[in-house]
Amino acid sequence: AELRFQDSVGTLALGHGYLATGCDDGELSIWLAPAPAPVKHLLSLAQAGSGCWACSVALRGDVVACALSDRSVAAFVLPSGERLFRLAFDDMVLSVALDGRLLACGSRDGSTTLWRLPTGNRLLGFDHEPVENAVAGGSDVGPVPIYAVALEDGLLACAPNDFTVTAWKVGDDDILRCLGKMSLDTME
Repeated sequence: AELRFQDSVGTLALGHGYLATGCDDGELSIWLAPAPAPVKHLLSLAQAGSGCWACSVALRGDVVACALSDRSVAAFVLPSGERLFRLAFDDMVLSVALDGRLLACGSRDGSTTLWRLPTGNRLLGFDHEPVENAVAGGSDVGPVPIYAVALEDGLLACAPNDFTVTAWKVGDDDILRCLGKMSLDTME
């Protein structure tokens, strides 16, 4: 099925019978996407006013999370669209991920934070330590944005703008343990 929008779709996620689309007008739309039936619009969640766009969206089970350019992240329950929480950040969140019990957020200021579902309570946060002289664009001054985060069963991967990926494990005791940092230079 071909879907048409009023503005550009900047991010999307697919899973658990849903398609979530985040547009440059800040609108988060949820679609029922069971195969082989045609895609059906379920609901629209207008997130912000003029000039705000969706940066990242994640789906897991009956929860959808969306990061917006206004430095906020909101999580909703599906199929009702009831908002679980809305979080404010010091800088724009570029990537979000869900694993059923946690929400991970990677920010432009180089921080990664983990939040509990469904409450939105902060579990922990940390700043990424860049690899010396490895920042894209040649500058190693200032924070290194976290462009992508992935989360699965307490395993967190962060991809900052320094050509690396760092893997972490969130234990049942909620202690974060670094499993290692990877780059193409170190992988043979």
